[in-house]
Amino acid sequence: MSLARAAFIPIPPGSRPGFDHADVYGAGRRLYLAHPGADRIDVLDCAANTFLRSVPDLPRVAGVLIDEEHDLLFSSDRGCASVSVFRCSDERLLGRAAVGPHLTVQTEQGAHTSGWDPIGRALYVFCPRSDSAAVYEERA
Repeated sequence: MSLARAAFIPIPPGSRPGFDHADVYGAGRRLYLAHPGADRIDVLDCAANTFLRSVPDLPRVAGVLIDEEHDLLFSSDRGCASVSVFRCSDERLLGRAAVGPHLTVQTEQGAHTSGWDPIGRALYVFCPRSDSAAVYEERA
């Protein structure tokens, strides 16, 4: 496969440089990009190749994971040691869970493994400094 740049999308800078994991919400043709230097998730329009908006107040957000079938977006917010859960279609915050320091949501991107079990409705959160995992199950 050969790739060629098709567009360049300016993204508003943060107070610190850096991006982290991203995931795509296919139904809305949106890419969600963790922007830890700005404490937010940046939302890009994949059809128009434009910056749309940001989801703010996510201290040092490090990872994004989308479960399109269940319309969920998870973020790993290292700066406040929590995981945020949003309804992906409208980016409404559904809840947060404290997970402790140095924990990260593992995404399906790159060398990472899936962290969300859609059948068991459980989120796996990994602590690399203690070689452990925490499991969070959806409450009824």
